[in-house]
Amino acid sequence: HGRYFKELEQPEINIQASHAWLKKSNIHPETEGFIFAIQDRVINTRNYKKHICGLQSIIDKCRICGTEGETIEHIISSCTVLAQSEYKKRHDIFAKIIHMNLAVKFNLLKDTQPHYIYKPESCLENDNYKLYFDRTVLTDIHIQHNRPDIIILNKQQKQAYLLDIAVPNSHNITQTYNTKINKYLELSVAMRNLWCLEKISILPLVISATGIVPQSLFKNLKILDLDNTLVVEIQKGILLYSCHIVRKFLNIDTEHNTQQSQNAEARRR
Repeated sequence: HGRYFKELEQPEINIQASHAWLKKSNIHPETEGFIFAIQDRVINTRNYKKHICGLQSIIDKCRICGTEGETIEHIISSCTVLAQSEYKKRHDIFAKIIHMNLAVKFNLLKDTQPHYIYKPESCLENDNYKLYFDRTVLTDIHIQHNRPDIIILNKQQKQAYLLDIAVPNSHNITQTYNTKINKYLELSVAMRNLWCLEKISILPLVISATGIVPQSLFKNLKILDLDNTLVVEIQKGILLYSCHIVRKFLNIDTEHNTQQSQNAEARRR
């Protein structure tokens, strides 16, 4: 207990924004309480049962991947089995909100809509801008990391922005931000030469899986000329999907036991 508040004390964290969802997102009280439990690490994981409740007979390995300890951090952001399914869906909530608002700002779309029904086009274009979503950049030489989440091309000013979204664990926010910049440096150099750009910027957009907001998110939204109110919308989407991940994960044993009981009953009949 208390780890969440220590994470808020990191110098790069915006404490007020990290709590903004409590006032502005209108989340159901039961879900709000469940978010608190996730933030305080008082979820009934195998690790919690063994090391907090003292049930030494419990094997505390993850019930899905079986390789790492089943902590709440592992469930919401570190399980390799969930990476390409549940984490990807949560990541896309963030990416779609940013893409949709950029498209409206650049007059590529008429209006915004709820993120859960929005389907981003791979490429949107008008006389002034091109907006790419999850699209591979072709270069003369092979570059491993060549698919940022969003690319903005300003045709008139010959500028581009590479945006990459991340939803890490709270203690990994700074490391994740720096990793994203280093990840796309090679691509940015190649794009500047191939696309004849005067300037290209890498802008990681990061918020933790428990809703902790770094100052860098506001800084980069300001560079993109997007409203700060988007942070609460993004935060709410991420928190709700983190709750979904945890509930679904904890249900696995229940579903397994129910199926075993049904099979046993069928055999008796």
